[in-house]
Amino acid sequence: MHYVGWFAWVEFDVFYKYEYDKLSGVTGAYSPSRGGYYFSSANVNKCDYKGFDMTFTHYNHIGKFNYGAKLIWSVSLRSLAEACR
Repeated sequence: MHYVGWFAWVEFDVFYKYEYDKLSGVTGAYSPSRGGYYFSSANVNKCDYKGFDMTFTHYNHIGKFNYGAKLIWSVSLRSLAEACR
């Protein structure tokens, strides 16, 4: 979404990202009596990332001098679907 005003713009974005099959350390999957030859990592983690960001942009000029400014504000939240590390 954009708002065009007097030499200024505001942009607002929302995002969502779901990650799965993330590599993680696995402990206690097999007993040590099996000789210690077992995998120590597996694709077991899942994560949700949600958030939004806003960008404020301003451009102007004074005579032949052009200038601009930009402010970016972002918030992101991570929810633990399982053991997201």
